[in-house]
Amino acid sequence: MKTKFYPLAILAALTISSVNIQAQTRSDNNRGQRETTVNNNRNDRYETRTTTQNKDNSQKNVSQKRDNHQSNDYNRPNNNVYKVKEKKIKHYPKKSSVVVTNRPDRIVHTIDNGYTRIHHGGIDYSYRDGRYYRHNNGQYVVIAPPRGIRVTTIPRNYFTIMVGAVPYYYYSGVYYKYYDTYSNYEVVEPPMGAIVPELPSDYVRAVVINRKTYFEYDNVLYKPVNTRYGMQYKVVGTLIE
Repeated sequence: MKTKFYPLAILAALTISSVNIQAQTRSDNNRGQRETTVNNNRNDRYETRTTTQNKDNSQKNVSQKRDNHQSNDYNRPNNNVYKVKEKKIKHYPKKSSVVVTNRPDRIVHTIDNGYTRIHHGGIDYSYRDGRYYRHNNGQYVVIAPPRGIRVTTIPRNYFTIMVGAVPYYYYSGVYYKYYDTYSNYEVVEPPMGAIVPELPSDYVRAVVINRKTYFEYDNVLYKPVNTRYGMQYKVVGTLIE
């Protein structure tokens, strides 16, 4: 017995099949869109969490760097940390001072490799191992650095002075403050009352003011004081024009 296929039945079957395929396609598309949305939401949450973690880690790194820097100051051998109460520094006019001993210019013909060039206040300076130089007629004059000049490193045998919670760093007659924002040291005015273990002995002058004798370096006045570490030098003021 032969089966008869009628045109209407065939058309109906094709229509039902097409509807089923379209419905399945829409279902698959909807499922894909839902999965994409879920994945996007997961990615957004992950990126937000990662950004927050990176920001937190960055802040922790800055804080840890500052803490490590200050911790190293206390733990470094031969670094006696003095605490000083903040006082307004005294200024004495240069014209009232009488120079007892002069200091010679410090001149060198060359600087060893490894120095850094610094442009500050329209002037070029050279810096190496805590010393500052200016070029003059084919030679280099060793100078006291101007306030505000910045360097990335200072010699490890610096000396720490705490003024309240603020550390100052002293090396060879120069005072620095460390700024973790810039990761560098800036030359600053000395804190009044600071006590330091030594002065650049070859380049210090003796001056008399109001019948009192002081040591002067870079216009900073010192007087000798006895401490438990022996004779040291206390900042008592500065000379001004």
